[in-house]
Amino acid sequence: MRSFCLFLLGLFIFLSSTAKAETAAYDRVLKTGVLRCAYTVNAVHVGKNLKTGKLEGLIVDIAEEMAAAVGLKVEWVAEVGHADFAEGFKGGRYDAYCGILAMAPARARVAAFTTPLFYSPYYPYVRVDENRFKTVDDLNNSAIKAGTVDGEVFQKMTRNLLPETQEVSLPNMTPSGQLFVDLADKKVDVVIHDPILFMSYEKNNPGKIRRAFGADKPLQYYPVGFALSPHETELRDMLNVALTGLHNLGRIDALLKKHGVDEATAYRIAVPYKNP
Repeated sequence: MRSFCLFLLGLFIFLSSTAKAETAAYDRVLKTGVLRCAYTVNAVHVGKNLKTGKLEGLIVDIAEEMAAAVGLKVEWVAEVGHADFAEGFKGGRYDAYCGILAMAPARARVAAFTTPLFYSPYYPYVRVDENRFKTVDDLNNSAIKAGTVDGEVFQKMTRNLLPETQEVSLPNMTPSGQLFVDLADKKVDVVIHDPILFMSYEKNNPGKIRRAFGADKPLQYYPVGFALSPHETELRDMLNVALTGLHNLGRIDALLKKHGVDEATAYRIAVPYKNP
């Protein structure tokens, strides 16, 4: 009986310490008033001001308004890649990943996600003078090269949709804009990506890249959100309340418009009380 009681005591201590560890970020965030965020530099979403050294962009604005809504400020502490964004959760290096991140099912194995910020469509892009492709099936050919970046959601998308196509992959943390540079330089024949990145490339390199076969329907689309440790449900719930408030007030839509992102480029989240 005594051994059994000691076992129960040990189990209680273990479960208590585990629960405490699992909510460590939430407790620390409330105590300090600071949300430590990781990020990935990516076109319109997150960029570094060369004069001030500060981060700026669409996702930066959304993250900082989200934090402010619950009385927090954001500290941008680590630049990471999409292939390893969740590693820092394990050692408490940061509290959340606040960069642009598609909520792909495979990523749910290593992270919990906030409510979506918006939905991102994905299209195939080719050179403007490319006339070989009339349908997606034309892209699925062993003679065709498709550009990807390791760990990105469109890498798996490319493999699933174009299993016969040659994949030319770039290392994790390679700026995604490099894909369009490689496409224009004929190192690859097609790139599947979102129109926000294309918008950024097109602004500085007009008339080089276009959607394949005039595609007006996305190949796929994913919700985009922030990520946290799977154990940080309390912190996630608090941030979700903040994001819901921003949606209801029209702030995320306003920030998308501020950064030149229209409703065809990023699909807005329907506000429930306005949804027919």
